[in-house]
Amino acid sequence: MSDPRTLPARTLSARTLPTGRPPLTRRAAAALWALVVLGAAVNVLSSAGVLPLAVGVAAGVLTLSGVVALVVARRRQRRAGSGTGTPRRAA
Repeated sequence: MSDPRTLPARTLSARTLPTGRPPLTRRAAAALWALVVLGAAVNVLSSAGVLPLAVGVAAGVLTLSGVVALVVARRRQRRAGSGTGTPRRAA
């Protein structure tokens, strides 16, 4: 009989990161890339004067948030696979 005050050991599967979150799926990554490309396109149109400034600013914020989400997901994925958390350079 196990002690009810202790938490069960957490096992990591191939589909779970050490943070307990699942890695970014292909569909989610594709959606983030589409957000980045669409935001960049809208930003170009806004810079050309076709769209109002507020639309360009909003598109820039969405593009930046998509890039940040992709970078964070990539860093989490690499950190989970490395075993140590930080890659080391050869001396």
